[in-house]
Amino acid sequence: MVHEGEPQWDLFISYSRSSAGPKAAQIQRSIERVAKNAGTTIRCFRDETSLALGAELSERLTDALARSANLVVLLSPEAQASKWVDLEIRSWADANHDASHLHLLKQSPDTVLGWDSDLQDFTAASNVPEPLRGAFPPSQSGPTCRPPTYSDGRCRDSLRPFFSAQWKRFCR
Repeated sequence: MVHEGEPQWDLFISYSRSSAGPKAAQIQRSIERVAKNAGTTIRCFRDETSLALGAELSERLTDALARSANLVVLLSPEAQASKWVDLEIRSWADANHDASHLHLLKQSPDTVLGWDSDLQDFTAASNVPEPLRGAFPPSQSGPTCRPPTYSDGRCRDSLRPFFSAQWKRFCR
């Protein structure tokens, strides 16, 4: 179910609860605090704070993803193996979102991210969720595809890529 018009959510946070639940909550609070200090609001979707009782869980997630402007994936070996993280990435991509609005945040030193400019894809050694492989066709970003925004997630500055141009406005 794809919704036209302005997104309901500025960003959707996808993560494995077993490895990054507390970190996801911390990231959400940090993003919202930065926005509040700048006199604006960032609407973050995170399952533990945004899901209401009602329809089937996968339907509610798919709907929220279709209505999210950005997807933030907290990467870890557990996220790579998570059926829910896979579903969230696939649903977001199926809603025809631009790959430039995908942001990856490493949550584990065991997460390997490498980009092959010739293949315009993650390297074979990268341990990313399967739906991220082949997700960046040249047609989405011109003849040369840029890798998604990613960070090691260890400091507040790692949140800057999530805001790109918006961040500059928030930090003034």
